[in-house]
Amino acid sequence: SFSGSAREVAVGELRRLVDVWRVFVAEEGDRHPTDVTERCTRETASMILDTATEWHREAVGTDRAPGTRDPGTSLAAAELYDLYLGAFGDRDSPFYGDCLGPAEDGEAAPSVDAVRYFRAEAYWIAEEWSKCGPAFDEAFLADPGGPYAAEAAYAAVLCYARPPNNGHVSSDRLVLPGDGGPGASGRLPGPRELTDDERAVDAALRRRLCR
Repeated sequence: SFSGSAREVAVGELRRLVDVWRVFVAEEGDRHPTDVTERCTRETASMILDTATEWHREAVGTDRAPGTRDPGTSLAAAELYDLYLGAFGDRDSPFYGDCLGPAEDGEAAPSVDAVRYFRAEAYWIAEEWSKCGPAFDEAFLADPGGPYAAEAAYAAVLCYARPPNNGHVSSDRLVLPGDGGPGASGRLPGPRELTDDERAVDAALRRRLCR
C-alpha cells in the first residue's frame, strides 16, 4: 500500500517514463532495433497498467477482502488509466494497446475499452461525480455493443444524478401560475436552451433507455 506522497512520486515517475518512451520509440523508433522498441513499448504499457490495476483493486477490494475505498488511491488509479489511454488508447496508432500482444509472462492485458470502464469506475469510487459521468459516457460510446456497455450506460446516469449536481449550481425552480411559490408572477416562463450539463444528462438517459 502506498501513502499519498508515495503515490504522487510513482505517478510522476510513470509520466516521465511515458515521456522517455515517446522520444525513444514514438519519435526515434527507426533508429533502434525493432525488438528493443517493441519491448520498451510493452514494458511501459504494462508498468502503467499493472500499477493502476493494483491501486484500483486496493480501493475496490476483492471477494476475499474489502477495499479501502480511499479516494486518493482511486484517483491515482484513474490518473494512470488516463495516462495509459493517452499513450496507447488511439485505435489508429501503431501503439494501440490491443495490438501490443501479451506481456512476457504470457498474461493478456485488458482491452483498451475495458481500461476506459475501469477509469470511470475509479472516479466512481472516489466520488468524483463531475468526472465519472463523462468517463462512463466515453466507455459506452467507445464500445456500445461490448461487455461493459450496459453497466456504463446505467452508471453514467447515476453519476449525473449525484449531488451536488455534477459540481455546478442549478438554476432556480421555474414557478408556474397557481403554484403559489416564491416568485410566482402569473406568467408562463419562456423556453430556454439546455445547458451543457443538462444536454449530457439528457444524452446519458437516452442511451440508457435505448440500451
